[in-house]
Amino acid sequence: MERSQQQSQWRGIAVSESLRSRIAAVDRLSDRLMSIKIDTGRKILRIVAAYAPQTGCKEEEKNMFWQERDDYIASIPQDEILLLGADLNGHGKVIPGKAAYLSISHCF
Repeated sequence: MERSQQQSQWRGIAVSESLRSRIAAVDRLSDRLMSIKIDTGRKILRIVAAYAPQTGCKEEEKNMFWQERDDYIASIPQDEILLLGADLNGHGKVIPGKAAYLSISHCF
């Protein structure tokens, strides 16, 4: 887990002890976006954790988050399995070429 310098919240991705040796990469893209890549032996599993800016944040910050998230997800090869876990603060969005989703805050 990683603690944001700007906020007093922890962000991270919990991984079972049995999968730790299969972690192929960890990407900490920003205080709001990170991912891990796990080689399952049959498929690559990409787990992305995202925390969207809240309603009161500046539009520039929100737009930067969505662009960064969209660009990163678009860069993931189609043959990888994508799991997106996020607190999107009630925002819903379609990712081109990926599944559509609607965020429900704090749902695990």
